[in-house]
Order: sequence, then structure tokens, then C-alpha cells
Amino acid sequence: MSFMYLSVFLSILVLASGNNSVHPLFNLLGWIYSISFVLAILFMKKQFSLKYSIVFFLIFQIILFSYKEFSGFFDSIIIGDRGGDATSYHFPLALELDTMSKRLQYVFSSDILNGRFTHILLSFYIEILNFFRPDSDVTGGNISRIAHIFNGLISVITIRVVYKSAFLYSENILFSQRAAWFFAVNPLFIGIAGSAKKEPILFLAVSVFILYIVSSGFKKIYLLIFSSFILILDRFYTLPVLIGTLMFYKRRNSLFIIFIVCIFIIFTELTLGFDYILYRYNEHVTGQISFGSSLLPGHNIFYDLLRTVFGPAFVRDFFYNYQGISFGRSFLTISLYPLIFYKSLFFRAGLDKSIFFLFIYVLLLIPFQSPFKLLMITALAPYFIERISFVRYLSK
Repeated sequence: MSFMYLSVFLSILVLASGNNSVHPLFNLLGWIYSISFVLAILFMKKQFSLKYSIVFFLIFQIILFSYKEFSGFFDSIIIGDRGGDATSYHFPLALELDTMSKRLQYVFSSDILNGRFTHILLSFYIEILNFFRPDSDVTGGNISRIAHIFNGLISVITIRVVYKSAFLYSENILFSQRAAWFFAVNPLFIGIAGSAKKEPILFLAVSVFILYIVSSGFKKIYLLIFSSFILILDRFYTLPVLIGTLMFYKRRNSLFIIFIVCIFIIFTELTLGFDYILYRYNEHVTGQISFGSSLLPGHNIFYDLLRTVFGPAFVRDFFYNYQGISFGRSFLTISLYPLIFYKSLFFRAGLDKSIFFLFIYVLLLIPFQSPFKLLMITALAPYFIERISFVRYLSK
């Protein structure tokens, strides 16, 4: 527990001296909301039904969409602008995929490491946009609008999948309701569920993979195929954590495990290539350090342990730009998420061990990848809340 308190202390110091460009009122409201969310996770006994959780989520999404529309945020989005992943990376690549043959070829492209499924999905959104508004320009704002709508609907499916997985895992309705509620009103999930990035579809893919893990029998293999296909194309390095969880969740046939691992290796080599993966990883690490992005001078087990455990707000690897951890969700990432991470070291049964695998995996391989860390913690935490909450629904 002392690790968590030290992490919180360091994070507050960083936030106090960090970027203050966000309007103070929004920061205040965000912090109040995040503090309330964390306290509810720890102490709230009454749980909302799945229906109400989805209604709350949709209300938040309508508010966010309306704010972006009337504030002029959508109209300010320019394709090719270097201000974010969506404008500089996702939109330009999606615009090139204007035929089915190009999309099929893109699946096996060796030049793109992350986001291929998202780019294909965005290209379909652009087709829908052209169908209903043939005379309108394909602008960054219009793509963002339609992506917000459809990705928001995809996120509703994700919430339902989380609820079903939690029920199969616990056989407890209150446990399941809390898991769905955690997802539906989570500050991190709300903020990114409708974005034109890869996270909305990744949340769905990880949740479907977990649904497969807790489902009994081989009949649900289509869940494994569907989720693995998305994860390999969009963020392949999520799969080792999930495959490790699958292998040790309960006793399974050894041949089946070998089959799954072989399929993963073959498809990854065909779609990405391990030499290219290693090259990009080394390039990323070298770039972080050489360009002064990291406050720590090197990349070894000692520095990476510091990055993994004590990164400011449990987000960045001692990164200079702290704006991404402001706007309220910072409290979530300096309190609840570190607590989940550290608690996972002491519980390694059922789905609990998945976060333990994540801890080791992040430490050894990708200490720089804070978006990956936040994605996985958010996706795995609904099944781990029982270990940190003062309100328990399971006897085990």
C-alpha cells in the first residue's frame, strides 16, 4: 500500500506544477466527478440495473456530443493536423480505403503496426456519411460526428458484454451490475467511448475475449476469433495478457492452448511480422529517451520499474506533457488504478491474475505505453473491484 501512497504524492506534485490550459471550472467538475466515482466504487452498496447504467452512459454521450457541436469543436478538426492521433494518423489512412479490395489488402499490410481495424471501420463510416450526405465535404468534423454516434453505440454493446461476462464469472447479479456501472460511468471510458480512435473498438474486443474466457465449452470459439482478429489488427500486444489469462484461468486441454498460441503467432507474423514489431518497439523506446520525452535518462529494469509503478498519475512514464491526465480523470488514475495494480500482486485466482500478468508484462516489455495500461486496467477492473471495494458481493 505504501507504493500507492508514494505514487499519489508524486502525482499530485506533478499535477500541481503541470499544464493548466484546461478551464479551471471543467477541471474542478471533472475532479469532483472522479472523486465521487472512486468513492462510489469503494463504498456504494446499492447498484443500478444494466438498463440504468446504459441510460446514464447515453446521457453523458449526448451531453459530450452537444458540447462539441455547439462549442465549435467538431468544426475545428482538420484532417492532417498534428494535434492528435485521429487527425494525423487515423483519418488520412481511413480515407484511402475507399473500396473493399483495398480494405482486404490493408488487413495484411506490413507497414501499419496499430489501428488497422479502426481505419477500416472509419472508412465504412465515411461511406455512410457519403451515402446520406453526398453533397457534403468529408471533413474531420463530419467524420468525428459520425464516429461519435456509431462508436457510442458500439460502446453500449461493450457495456452489455461486460455485464454478461461478470455474471458468468460471479453468478451474482449485484456483482454484474457493479461491473457494468463501473464501465458505463467511468470517466476514462465516457471520455473516449465516442472518439474516432481505436479505443472504443478495443474495449469491445477485450471484453468479448473475457466473455470467451468465462464461457464454458468450445462452442463459443467465434468469440475468440472475433476478438483476436480485432486485437491483432488494432493493438496486437494486448493479446499476450489475455492469452495468459485464458491459459491459467482454469485447466484446459494442452493441445487447445498450443493451437491458440500457434494461430496467434502465425497470424501476427502474416499481418505484422515480428521483425517489424521489434524494429518499431526499439524505435519507440529510443525516440522517447533521445527526444527528451521521458524525465528518466535510460531504459533498463530499474528505470522501467519506476516508470511502471510510479509514473505520474499512473499514466505517463515520467512524461513532460501532463495535460492528458488533467480534467478530473487524474484522480481516478492516482487512486483507484494504482490500488488495483498493487492489489493484483496478492490475488492470482480466476480473472484476478490477469492484472498481475499485465503488471509483469508492462514492466518487462512496454513501460512507456500508458494508453495500453489505461485501456487494460479499465477493461479488467470490473472483475477485480471485489478485491478493493469495502462492499463485497462474493464469499470467495
